[in-house]
Amino acid sequence: MKKVCKSMLVVFMAVFMVLAVTACGGSGSGAPSIVGTWKMQFDSSKLPEEQKAQASMYEALMGAMDMSLTFSDNGKVSINASAMGQSSSAEGTYTFDGTTVKLTDPSGSLDQTASSSGDSSPSELKLVDGKLVIVGAEYMSFVKQ
Repeated sequence: MKKVCKSMLVVFMAVFMVLAVTACGGSGSGAPSIVGTWKMQFDSSKLPEEQKAQASMYEALMGAMDMSLTFSDNGKVSINASAMGQSSSAEGTYTFDGTTVKLTDPSGSLDQTASSSGDSSPSELKLVDGKLVIVGAEYMSFVKQ
């Protein structure tokens, strides 16, 4: 009888542990997930002082542009943009350490687009208040959809 009770106790404890771990869910790291689609938004109040005079022009340009980043759980990212009837896309990889996202674009199209427009390449983003903010262009961020 004692042996049966001990065996039952061991089985009960094992089931309890499995349920406790399952109830916690996720990876257990507590780090936020960026997997999913993020849509770009523009905040003219965060423009550098020397560019604030052109805020309305920036708002019009950004209002005509749609850009999104889609992060998958296998470390791949797709970047889609459209403006004025034109669209483009690129694929790459990313790393995320819980606060910083680093994008790698093997095609080079992302860096080429950024350098031709004079803007920063969104190759590094910081997770701030639930938004992915482009480092060096803090007036542009991405919000999870």
